[in-house]
Amino acid sequence: MTDLQRYPIGNRPYPWFCPGCKGASLWPATVPFKTTLKDHGQSYEINIPDLEAIKCKECDKMLLTSAAEDRVLAQLQKMKEGEERNDNTR
Repeated sequence: MTDLQRYPIGNRPYPWFCPGCKGASLWPATVPFKTTLKDHGQSYEINIPDLEAIKCKECDKMLLTSAAEDRVLAQLQKMKEGEERNDNTR
């Protein structure tokens, strides 16, 4: 199981149980998010300073909601489109 997982926001009240440490310590949080994603052999550095996710207060495991994952993928797409524009201007 990876540290980043996709979880929808439902009607369950917080705190949620953490799949990492098993404690009832998962809460919504706005966190800086940095990762490297690969797409078709190309690496992209994703840096979002204020991603809304769910984070464990005990072990720091972070879970991505559907909305957070959509924001990460939108950032990736934006970077890829910028790269395509640069290729077209050469």
